[in-house]
Amino acid sequence: MDREFNVSVAANVTVAFSEAMDATTINGDTIQLRDPSGARVIATVSYNNAGFFIATLVPAAPLTPRTTYTALVKGGATDPRVKDRAGNALAADLTWTFTTVDAPPQVVPVTPAPNATDVPTGVAPTATFSKAINPMTLNTLTVLLQDDTANLPVPVTVPHGPNAFTVAIVPQGPLQPQHNYTVTLKGVPNEPHIIDSTGIPLPADSSWSFTTAAPPAQITGTSIFADSVTPAHPINEAGDSNAVEVGLKFRSDTDGIITGVRFYKGGIENGGPHVGHLWIPDEMSPNTGTLLGDVTFTNESARGWQQASFQRPIPIKINTTYVVSYFAPHGNYAADLNDLGFALSGVDTPPLHALQEGVDGSNGVFHRDEIGFPTDTFSSANYYVDVVFVDPTLSAPQVLSTMPLPGTTNVSVGFAPTATFSELIDPTSLTDSTVMLTDAANNAVPFTWELDESGFTLTLTPMQPLQPEQAYTVTLKGGGDPDDPHITDLDGTPLAADYTWSFITEPPPPPVSTQVTMLGNWATAGGNFIAMRPGRLVGYLLGLNYAPSVLSRLLKSAV
Repeated sequence: MDREFNVSVAANVTVAFSEAMDATTINGDTIQLRDPSGARVIATVSYNNAGFFIATLVPAAPLTPRTTYTALVKGGATDPRVKDRAGNALAADLTWTFTTVDAPPQVVPVTPAPNATDVPTGVAPTATFSKAINPMTLNTLTVLLQDDTANLPVPVTVPHGPNAFTVAIVPQGPLQPQHNYTVTLKGVPNEPHIIDSTGIPLPADSSWSFTTAAPPAQITGTSIFADSVTPAHPINEAGDSNAVEVGLKFRSDTDGIITGVRFYKGGIENGGPHVGHLWIPDEMSPNTGTLLGDVTFTNESARGWQQASFQRPIPIKINTTYVVSYFAPHGNYAADLNDLGFALSGVDTPPLHALQEGVDGSNGVFHRDEIGFPTDTFSSANYYVDVVFVDPTLSAPQVLSTMPLPGTTNVSVGFAPTATFSELIDPTSLTDSTVMLTDAANNAVPFTWELDESGFTLTLTPMQPLQPEQAYTVTLKGGGDPDDPHITDLDGTPLAADYTWSFITEPPPPPVSTQVTMLGNWATAGGNFIAMRPGRLVGYLLGLNYAPSVLSRLLKSAV
């Protein structure tokens, strides 16, 4: 018989005889199945004399995928052999072979583990398959993430990385705390569905769920003005529509960090874009200052207090004068003259203090026409500019911001990720066990790290360029389990919980191809034009001494 291919691993071997057989000769000794080593496959053999005189061999376990087996029916002159009822034996042994189908892909390890709890909200779930998968079938139609708590799909990106055995599901932003999520990988009979590199589909949907962790304790910020404070003149009486930088001077009773800038917006007349600034006056020249940080306001409301956070918090020192300001490109800023009490007592919201007139020059300062350090004053005006101050000692350290942001795509393969903390970090707590960079298959990526001069921002620099179109995850270990290594502040207080975030690198550049440009009957070669009829192009290319594979490609593109 001809050899058969793509036979199911659950297949039985059947033999149909031409006449009724002696059932006592139909058994495991006379009808056998052997693997490639020649070993007999454990099986049961039965015979049905009714109808078509069929013997059936049933393997005790599924056959091995992609394996060639040999079936044998014993005949000839020596027992054991199959015989008919008259005692006539099969004239000779009968053998044939078949090859089982390749195994379908299966989902093996997944992260987070099924039913895991306290999962960081920056998680990028992964699934590893038993076989290489066709990457073109891994997309947002076949790889799904559902927020079960909110009953909403979660927007994700599914990169086509070089590791076809693993898929990463990268949410386009952090997940919600204390929500239940389900990942689903689509198999048959759904269309579309995931298939392996040989075209065999995932046999059924594969799903698992997990629950995200509770949010970290909120970092309490302090500002000089409460949200309930509103200006008597939300748009200055003069109707000044010229561009201007307006601000105020303040001090703090304690060391701490400034995480953001606030200002009161009286209406759409005070149009943006607004840019907040934090400055420190120069000790030797109070009319000049050093810019410590800036931030552009986004998603503003039509009126009311607006707030924007610095990408990195800015440390400030006790009893030191700073200036907070914002640039109003269309003027129409809030301004109450002599309304702060600057001329009398200042404004105190411990540990912050808006300075009284004369403590460190005048308060209520501005700079006309352009962004710049504000030093001009008029009538101790309150322009309703404010800061967000945090005393880091009052809570455990947290990650305030990252670069790239969670879920960012098209990140340069040479990018060095950063994380900014809410307070100074103990450098000795930063080790290979507390700071990790991994690819989608959870392979460690070698890197070096450093804290910037402020001590708040950690930078991870990979030792070699990252792989294109690959998901990467940064993990910063917290103190959820006190026995595990974790990141701490200078006082030994640990990061409250693990912090993770993921991003996806840019696709590889398109391949560089060699082309022949035809302009009518003209071709270019070596920068010189040569006249020839298209029919003579073959001869010219042969003269260039190209390898045959290149020649055929060029001929195909040129003809």
